[in-house]
Amino acid sequence: MNELPKFIPIITPEAMECFKNLSKYFTHAIIPYYTMIDNEDIPLPKGTIFILSSIMPDELLMEPETIHHFIRVAKKATHQMGNSMGHAHIHKQLP
Repeated sequence: MNELPKFIPIITPEAMECFKNLSKYFTHAIIPYYTMIDNEDIPLPKGTIFILSSIMPDELLMEPETIHHFIRVAKKATHQMGNSMGHAHIHKQLP
């Protein structure tokens, strides 16, 4: 198994356009799930492995639908990345 790089930027949907210009310097990037709730359809740059982080505000953890929505977002991102990049890695922290 390959080790993760020492530095992995955390990217929000709002910063994705800027990250596209810097993505050639990073093999991996983290997208926090809670920042994608209203931005599920953001285009992801090719050549970067994105990690979907399940760290989120406590209010979201208390919502029963959150886990189901998280899984839908993860599957959608995997499908998008799989079609455009040929691979995808989704990381989910378990309780």
